[in-house]
Amino acid sequence: ERSPPDPSMLDMRNAIIQDKAGSIWFGSNGGGAYKFDGQALTNLSERDGLCNNFVQAILQDHEGNLWFGTRFGGVSEYDGKTFTAVTREELKGDNITSLFQDSGGTIWMGISAIGLCSCKGGSFTCYSEKDGPGIRVVMSMLEDTDGQLWFGTGAGRYRFDGGRFTSVAKADALRGVNVAG
Repeated sequence: ERSPPDPSMLDMRNAIIQDKAGSIWFGSNGGGAYKFDGQALTNLSERDGLCNNFVQAILQDHEGNLWFGTRFGGVSEYDGKTFTAVTREELKGDNITSLFQDSGGTIWMGISAIGLCSCKGGSFTCYSEKDGPGIRVVMSMLEDTDGQLWFGTGAGRYRFDGGRFTSVAKADALRGVNVAG
């Protein structure tokens, strides 16, 4: 029989989201993922099929599946019953720093010191510093109201036009220069 989850594992929260049902999900630093439904705290970990217990990013996709980006195991997709791992070979690395889904359904994954991968329909495309110097460490992602994708990196801001990344200089942003294309 499993012991109840240790609430102290929530002391190190790496990620937090609210799912479509209203439950709060926490990514912990070694204890897996925790779900709080308003009454009970449930733990999901490597014992349940999660690829690694160091959960750094969580995303709920348009279909309601949860994606867990981990520090040492890549990404696990969870349909509410079963985990499916996205392999290191597909991602070229396993330290996932960020997850995002754009309006077209593509899942974007930032991979520390490696770059960025996108996944749509099971097909992966990966980008690295050869596509833009800052793409090596993607920490944040956003799709603006015009459908333009933006990436915050350790080396600045990048806009993605579907084919290439363009660095957006801080000076241009501060001057209000139209950088959207």
